[in-house]
Amino acid sequence: MRKLIYIFLLVCFLIFGMKVGSPEPKSESDLIHEKIEEFEKEIEKPNNQYQPKSKENINPNLSNNLAKQGENIINKGFDFLLDTINSLIQR
Repeated sequence: MRKLIYIFLLVCFLIFGMKVGSPEPKSESDLIHEKIEEFEKEIEKPNNQYQPKSKENINPNLSNNLAKQGENIINKGFDFLLDTINSLIQR
């Protein structure tokens, strides 16, 4: 019975953490989607004179490295959670 309580609490914390991480009503991703839609409307016009608004150099390796680090953190978190649940069940 005690194991079930621990598992229930772990699942509750996981669900609570996912709920806390939900995006705001007007999040950064919404702003990016709006900019993409604006860009696509401008590009679709025949004989458009589109000029890029920013000329920032983007380092794709930096973005990839950050994404891989984030993925590793998430994987380690789930591995820890699953190992904890497994150890509670094995007792």
